[in-house]
Amino acid sequence: MISVIIPLFNVERFIEECLRSLENQIYKNFEVLIINDGSTDNSVFIVEEYIKISSMCIKLVSQKNAGVSAARNKGIDEAIGEYLCFVDSDDMVTPEYLSGLIDLIKTNKSEAAFCGYKMVSENYKIDKHLESYNLSSHETISSYQALEKYLYHEFVSGACSLLVKKDLLEKYELRFTEGYRYSEDLEMVWKIISICKSISINKNQMYLYRTRRGSAMTFVDEKRDDGFKLMIGLEEHFRYYRPDFFMEFSKFGVARWVWATLWQIAITSENYSDFKVILNNIILKFI
Repeated sequence: MISVIIPLFNVERFIEECLRSLENQIYKNFEVLIINDGSTDNSVFIVEEYIKISSMCIKLVSQKNAGVSAARNKGIDEAIGEYLCFVDSDDMVTPEYLSGLIDLIKTNKSEAAFCGYKMVSENYKIDKHLESYNLSSHETISSYQALEKYLYHEFVSGACSLLVKKDLLEKYELRFTEGYRYSEDLEMVWKIISICKSISINKNQMYLYRTRRGSAMTFVDEKRDDGFKLMIGLEEHFRYYRPDFFMEFSKFGVARWVWATLWQIAITSENYSDFKVILNNIILKFI
């Protein structure tokens, strides 16, 4: 069984479409764990009504607002599946999402699998998605190869385009770092890759990432230094768990994160003056 973990916080416009995309999965042996992280809109009511008509096994768990990492960790603790994946409540997945990931893990005996993702607009409808699925568009590589590819962006993934064995997380007592707003999923992906023997990558775009105004990824503020702190912390993780990769990450890991953050500030700034203000308030304190 796969446990699909969905943090829920004030997404009344999108949660039903997210669930409908899971309803259409080719692979049927899964449960859906929705962790309500203190929503104050109609999100919970919509989920409760959807459960009444759904053929899926859906469990709704509520907690006080503690952030997306705490919600995902609660989902990990509640999960009964052998495998875990994480879907954001305002995103969608194609029908092949679960089958494409689990088939790779089983066929190649890897501990984790990643898929490609497609960025879609705020008003995107899953019915429009007619992309062809390429059965040969995948590879299985060693952990070290995956770390290198991830470092140099030869493959890009967040926690939402990932399927991982639950017992791997339990063995290493691995959880999302709580109390951080940005880059907490990036940190988790780094750690998961580092503790695997091999991973599989399905290049098909099976995860549909909705870009919308006001989401964490489109909003830049002083909390962006969360990511900087987590990347610095990863150096110690690699020093202990993967000394073979430590030097390469310490040389390029934090620098590439800063570069990526600069790029995001540039594309979200209204003008160059705004860019300079944000640069002074956020990036320069890293140096």
